[in-house]
Amino acid sequence: MKLAAVLVATVAVAAGAWAKGAPVLGWDYAHDRLAWFDPATLQTVPGRKPPMRDGPCSWSLSPDRTQLAYSSCNRDIVFLDARTMQTRTMYASDRRLGHLNGLAWLRRDRLLATSYVDALPTLLVIDPQRRRVLRSVALQRPAYHRTIVGGTGVYLLGSADGFQPAQVAVADAEGNMRTATVDRISTGTIVTNDDGADEPVVRTRGVGFAVDPQGRRAFVVSPELLIAEVDLATLTVGYHGPTRATAKSEEGPTRTAAWLGGGLLAVSGADSVGRGAAMTPYGLHVVDTRTWTVRSIDTGAAAFQVAPSALLVQRGDITAPHDVVAFAADGAERWRVTLPQSQWLSVYGRYGYVCSNETLVRVIDAATGTTVSRPRGRACAAVLDGPASDV
Repeated sequence: MKLAAVLVATVAVAAGAWAKGAPVLGWDYAHDRLAWFDPATLQTVPGRKPPMRDGPCSWSLSPDRTQLAYSSCNRDIVFLDARTMQTRTMYASDRRLGHLNGLAWLRRDRLLATSYVDALPTLLVIDPQRRRVLRSVALQRPAYHRTIVGGTGVYLLGSADGFQPAQVAVADAEGNMRTATVDRISTGTIVTNDDGADEPVVRTRGVGFAVDPQGRRAFVVSPELLIAEVDLATLTVGYHGPTRATAKSEEGPTRTAAWLGGGLLAVSGADSVGRGAAMTPYGLHVVDTRTWTVRSIDTGAAAFQVAPSALLVQRGDITAPHDVVAFAADGAERWRVTLPQSQWLSVYGRYGYVCSNETLVRVIDAATGTTVSRPRGRACAAVLDGPASDV
């Protein structure tokens, strides 16, 4: 499905930062190009719209927020001047770029990227001005969930060939990496080929990962809600929650986590027990990391979106009429919208976009649920997740 992907970012295109409601930079899949959009209507703003070959799967803003680096997860990186919309492309003249993701622009002259080079997980140090790879650092594990904190890249290191203890890695602008092992929480994937089976059996144990940038803490969340708290300065690890894993914990659980601010951490996900079993929602829970108490927000949730001062849960499937409910962190319902069959709501920043196939039906205020506009004839938005996003 082709959608207009808008990169919600406070990019400085003049002397000051964007004011409330200012245009956002985005990817227009309908025309394979970058453009500026009005976030309240998704109307393109007049100006240059450079055509591209592929849409971004990973991206990062420069520290002064005037440039954007993005990769389609192939062997190139495009650098965009957000003021002039001029682009420069860095191609793989050798095999060092690999299949790029996890871009982290840490310094004016240093960009980090995680990659698979010759099928091996690698951290690359890139000079964005000269568009050159300066250093390649071999990683023992594949890197996921990159977050930028205080001039460093913070990563969750997983496993692609078995269940192993999760690791949290912190890399500086020169590619020097420090690692903490979370020995009580395992993650990874196991692929087995059973005799007579039509397809390989894939067992995945996915953990939640979130970062508190102000407190400089990372959190790794197990399927049992055991939470590892990692101090990013010292890499010391503390644990909070259950002391024993349950027997079903390696059958296929996944967890997602998001830092909400104010000491609060949101966790959701789903479980699968046995091959071919349906996924069972884990629910949406909010953990207060000041007291390590847990509040259940919605027991039927398998996923959530973060909106201004609210958590959004879709109740029901889009194959039938369904509700999207916004909850406060204390569990109080803020608002809800009822959507017809085949419509869904995606919230990014202060706006929510109600979509039907490729068509934008309406735009809502994500804080209140009220309708802001009902544009006609515009593509819907698949908006990426903030200025430090990674897919």
